[in-house]
Amino acid sequence: MDFPPPDFVEPAGAELRIELSRDFDLDLDLSGVEAGRTVLMIDGESVGPLLSSSPIGAILDQRLLVYLRGAMVPGEHALQLVTFDDVENESSEVVKVFLEPLAAPVVGWAPSGDPLATGDALVPAGPGARGVLGVVDFASDPPRLHAWRTDARSWDRGSTRTLALPGLRRRTGERGAAVSAVVDGPAASATLRVAWRVDAPGSAIAAVEVPWATSDDGAPTMVLVPESEWLGAREWVDVVRPMLAGDMLLAELVAPGDAEQARPGDRVVATVALARIDEPGAPQLVQLGVVDLDRLAHVVDPLVEATGTSDAVLVRSDHREPIVLDVDREARTVRRRASTVDAGDARWNALVGPPAASAAAFGSRIVAGTDGDQLLLGMLADRGTNAPVLAQVGLEGERATGDPALAWIDGVPVVLVPRGDADVLAVPVTSALPRAQALAGLACDAMIGPSTIASSDDRVGTIACLRARELKLLVLRLE
Repeated sequence: MDFPPPDFVEPAGAELRIELSRDFDLDLDLSGVEAGRTVLMIDGESVGPLLSSSPIGAILDQRLLVYLRGAMVPGEHALQLVTFDDVENESSEVVKVFLEPLAAPVVGWAPSGDPLATGDALVPAGPGARGVLGVVDFASDPPRLHAWRTDARSWDRGSTRTLALPGLRRRTGERGAAVSAVVDGPAASATLRVAWRVDAPGSAIAAVEVPWATSDDGAPTMVLVPESEWLGAREWVDVVRPMLAGDMLLAELVAPGDAEQARPGDRVVATVALARIDEPGAPQLVQLGVVDLDRLAHVVDPLVEATGTSDAVLVRSDHREPIVLDVDREARTVRRRASTVDAGDARWNALVGPPAASAAAFGSRIVAGTDGDQLLLGMLADRGTNAPVLAQVGLEGERATGDPALAWIDGVPVVLVPRGDADVLAVPVTSALPRAQALAGLACDAMIGPSTIASSDDRVGTIACLRARELKLLVLRLE
């Protein structure tokens, strides 16, 4: 059958200009669309007919929705419709999309209530709405986790849980806690799943799953123990830290084959299927070539989160490139997210600790880490041919005392850098030339942002600050 060519009824000039922070969907009228046969091409690659759940958007009758939540990076992209038929494929004109920078807002802050708890180290952010706010008190014996559930805009002060973490030890100079925690299920029957490193250097990963509504510490299971059967021949092994994603454990390990000479592949990531904590699957190594893999971090990716099918994870590859892994919740598999651009840069070699990261429409990615003396801020696009940008933002003569935090407020990603006694630095990412703003009077040793995005008319979001062992919530406002 010979179908008519599809076309964009709008925009009239085959050109769109969109601000990086736009957080409402692009809605375009179409013509000539054949359901199931017409696909959307972005930058020359098909993203499918968009008939079912997709993080990209949807084609509904003769309308195209492209989902936007802000946090994009500058660049040029192309949209095109193609209908596959039995005679000759029919194509629309190409609509050029320009993602444009905007002036950075001024960031203000205010305290929010009394301190939540006391502790020594924050737990890294978790996957989307399943993530919790966590702080570990190492003064307790054994160390104890204090956790709060995520709510619509930040964390629920009234929903708290504590849990003993036997065997957890803190390394000298370690910024965060080698702990990962997620919550599953509706409030009435929710469970808390926690994994942590045993000993320092690490000898294993322990995990437990307990009802949120009880005070039971549960019975931990050793879900990952280094063994030659799955690691191969290694002279020694140090388990660095765990990460929970989907129904899986990811673990970062240092496992050299030759203790006298470092080689690619000495730093590895292992996975364990955890359909049940007390029945862990066999560990497997993530296979991405003979390269080092480290600096695991969750990615704030609201478009993928909305589909409910996978969790997004960032890992540094070969000491020079931050890449995204998608953890399929149902299949319990890990795959590298496709990218058309090599984002490798030798400056990522200096990265200290896990970065903060976000992903958004048109393949946009923001990755923020420190080398101690400056902020490394990557603005990357996995689609198209836009060159990656790695900005270096000075910390005004002070060193970072914790890993960067990310707050995503009304489409604007704000990176925050704690500096101990010195004022926290806030960096709104709205152009390829980000600038730091000192938040006068705000001192934090460590910070963490919600694993969900904040969207409201008052342009506010919440951040957590650990200072002198006190954990407090703060309100950030974009002005």
